[in-house]
Amino acid sequence: MFKHTFLRVKFFSLILFASVLWFSGCKDETTSPETYDTDAVALQALALEDSSNSSFEAAFNDSDPMNFLGKTATDVFPIRIGRRITSVSRTFSQTILSDTAYVTVNYNFAGNFFLVASYDSSAIGDTTKIDTVIVKPFTSVATRKLIFVRVNSTRNPRINWKLVAVSLPEGGTVTSNLQIQKLSIYLPSGDSIVVTSPNDYYLSKFAGVRKLIPVVTRGLQVRVKLDVFSTYAEDDIVVLTYGANSFGRFKEKRILTLVSSTPALNGYNKVYEQTFRPLQLGGLYHALVDVMSRGSIYTDNRPFENKVWGFPYYVK
Repeated sequence: MFKHTFLRVKFFSLILFASVLWFSGCKDETTSPETYDTDAVALQALALEDSSNSSFEAAFNDSDPMNFLGKTATDVFPIRIGRRITSVSRTFSQTILSDTAYVTVNYNFAGNFFLVASYDSSAIGDTTKIDTVIVKPFTSVATRKLIFVRVNSTRNPRINWKLVAVSLPEGGTVTSNLQIQKLSIYLPSGDSIVVTSPNDYYLSKFAGVRKLIPVVTRGLQVRVKLDVFSTYAEDDIVVLTYGANSFGRFKEKRILTLVSSTPALNGYNKVYEQTFRPLQLGGLYHALVDVMSRGSIYTDNRPFENKVWGFPYYVK
């Protein structure tokens, strides 16, 4: 009798102990909720993770100098040129208005402009005749703006916001000698994009009131026209970079041709044009138009100076 009573007491004691542990575990779970980022932190992460950002940064950084198919009559003859970024910092500002968020990303790039060249005029285009590598340190800034809309109201801001539109990027070195005044893009569809203020011109990722990011069929021709103000009478060097994937590979460059140059107050109004055919696989890319002073490339003692605008496009 005593033995059976002892076993029953022991059995119920074990059940009581297990129940206490189970309730304690439940209590711990309910008092340790998962933590999430704030809206501001989530918007920064979403801005950087989007392919419109990775394609822009990939296009901006040449990594290795690329072939330069230009001619000059000065004492330095470029064979390859390239802008290698050594560091980049980003600052963010956000304005959140109920269901819409406006995000500005400011980039600060530091790097070196590489001029792989020869002092022999017959070396143009001949990589076997490289006899000098000139390195010009520079710093450059760029700005992009993004618009997000709220699509959910959960505790996790990362799934509450959706990027719907991006501005065109604008930047360059600190110089008053070069200014881009207008960018005109003529698409194979017959549509066109004309921009005079990149950070105020938004392209949408989804159908709506704004113009969509252009979609270009692989292999079809796009024409680019650039209006530039320059304090230099000599031709500037205007380069179109396109086709870089998210790793910066497979990009191509084309030099824009000077169409006209008209004297203006304190300088010259110039128009440059060029075409390109995207041959890359389908996806989102960024094209950049880079205006550089002639002295940046054709001399070994003048600093690197430039202005750059860009535009995103899809290839299908």
